[in-house]
Amino acid sequence: MQEPLNPLTPNPSDASNEEAWRVPQWLYLPAVLAVCIFFWRGPINGMSPGHGGDFDVVSLVTRAWLHGQNPYQYENLRPAYEETKMDTERPADPRWLVALYPPSLYPVMAPLALFDRDTGRHIMIALNLVMTMVILWLLPTVAGVQDSAKWTTLLRIAVLLLAPLWTAINMGQTALLVAALLVAGVWCRQRGYRVAGGVLLGIATAVKVNVALPFVAYELCRGRWRVSLVALAVAATLLFVGVLPLQVNHPGWFDAMRANMHALLLDGGFGDPTRLNPTRHHLINLHYALHGLLLPLSQDQ
Repeated sequence: MQEPLNPLTPNPSDASNEEAWRVPQWLYLPAVLAVCIFFWRGPINGMSPGHGGDFDVVSLVTRAWLHGQNPYQYENLRPAYEETKMDTERPADPRWLVALYPPSLYPVMAPLALFDRDTGRHIMIALNLVMTMVILWLLPTVAGVQDSAKWTTLLRIAVLLLAPLWTAINMGQTALLVAALLVAGVWCRQRGYRVAGGVLLGIATAVKVNVALPFVAYELCRGRWRVSLVALAVAATLLFVGVLPLQVNHPGWFDAMRANMHALLLDGGFGDPTRLNPTRHHLINLHYALHGLLLPLSQDQ
């Protein structure tokens, strides 16, 4: 028969748990540097002129949707672009104003589009900072390293040093919002909050279908019906809300969106990986490397 532990006697497991929760001293300096670099490259740069261009486009197309216009037509965006003087040093570039966002994005971003440009950008920076805190808080639990202070700190340092994180903040991109919604959705599902997790995954899918839908498909393949079906229902509802005014007022909106895809991905558009696109080095995929290194210039043309 095992002798009961004396409450006055230290429990060996308590010592091991305390050791696991103690952040190693050698991580103090990297953590401080990571925080400083994050704030310098992210929100501080985002507050300076010349940044926030991606949010400008999101706000512009969402405002056009709110006003009953077709956000996929360049003619509807250029007057508002010039009126707000989004960039006084750069003329209205048709490539820059090409809208490819899914209609389900507009109901989600509509509250931010109600503000003027500067106020909306500042709110977006603050929102992305909150989303960063959500990721830093929940990701260790989702990754299963929450019981180790060392690995938790290393993971958070790695997140803060991700260059795409800085870009998402200083350019006002929606990718950080989607990442935080995905992490929070998985965390809710792990904790048994299946409906809440499904709602968060559904909103993420509405904002960026190509990023979030695989997570929903994974939940569906694992037989987690409540999470996956709630996520699909939320995404479908937001898509319906976004498509309805477009279909009623502009039946040709889908053809205009397809034309925008063609303009973006071909003939020197921002997504064209060939030498016809002067900013092709911004692309993070193998197409740019293949066209730049393996194919001759004649084939690009």
